[in-house]
Amino acid sequence: MDPATGQVQSTRLNGQYVDLMADYDVTGQVIANGRLSYTRQQNSGGGTDLSGWTGSLGLSWQVTAKTSLRVDAAGD
Repeated sequence: MDPATGQVQSTRLNGQYVDLMADYDVTGQVIANGRLSYTRQQNSGGGTDLSGWTGSLGLSWQVTAKTSLRVDAAGD
């Protein structure tokens, strides 16, 4: 909505995304994974364009046959 006129305006959002993901079995019980992404978005309404890097890291540990622990960190 245009704050000056109160009229509803059509906008178009164009986005481009590139992701690189990896999983690695460190031992039989520990698995690490990660994601590195680049995002670029453009809004035809203006003022809300964005671009940048995001990513995540995870570590999973199978403690016993029935118990596992997982730690994740992300910046999105």
